[in-house]
Amino acid sequence: PEETTIGIDLGYATCVFAIPDDAPTDWKGVMTFGEPPHNSRGGLMLPLEGRRWMATIGGRHGDVPPGDVEGFLAYAKALRTPTIYDAICQAKPLDGVARYGFPESVRRHFERLDGFPDGFLPIGDAICRFNPVYGQGMSVAAQEACLLKLILERLGAEGDSVAGLATAFFTEVQPLLETPWSVATLDFVFPNTRGQRPADFELTLRY
Repeated sequence: PEETTIGIDLGYATCVFAIPDDAPTDWKGVMTFGEPPHNSRGGLMLPLEGRRWMATIGGRHGDVPPGDVEGFLAYAKALRTPTIYDAICQAKPLDGVARYGFPESVRRHFERLDGFPDGFLPIGDAICRFNPVYGQGMSVAAQEACLLKLILERLGAEGDSVAGLATAFFTEVQPLLETPWSVATLDFVFPNTRGQRPADFELTLRY
C-alpha cells in the first residue's frame, strides 16, 4: 500500500532509580518538554512500585541520549528544566540504560488498494504506527479492535463475516485514525522532520 510518513528520528533511553529518602514530596511525576523548533530534548519520570523512579529522556535527529548511566545523567542535566536531573543525580541506578530508536510514524493506505485477499487483515501498527511519545498506539489499536467486532457482527448477520471484511474495515477505520494522526503531525514543529506538512499546519499550531 501507499504510505504517508513523518520522519522524526526519535531516540530515547530509560533508566530505573531507587527513590532517595530525601526525595521531593511536592510532585509524583515530572514531564519536561523541549523548546521547538531547535531543542527537541525532553524527559518523563514516574514512580514505580517498590519505591522506584522510571526516568525516560530523549531527543531527535541525532541528539539522543547515550547508553551509559553517566551519559544519561549528563543528557538529563541539559534538559530545559533541572527537575529530573536534580532528583536523580544522587539516586542509585538499579539497572542499566535501555535505549530505543523510532525513525518515523507511518500510515499505510490499504483503503486505496484495488483488491485485498479474504481471510487476512492488518490491524494496529500494521495500519498506522505513531510516535510513541504521544502514547496513542495501544488506545488506537483497541479502538480498531472494537470497530472490527462491530463489522464482524454486522457482516455475520448478513451471512458471511469474512467476504468484504477488509474493504469494510479499511473504509470505516479512516475516521478513527484522523484525530490521532493529526496529533502525530505536530512533529513538523521541528524543521528536520521529514514528510509532507499538512496544509493547515500553521492553524493547528495556533490552536
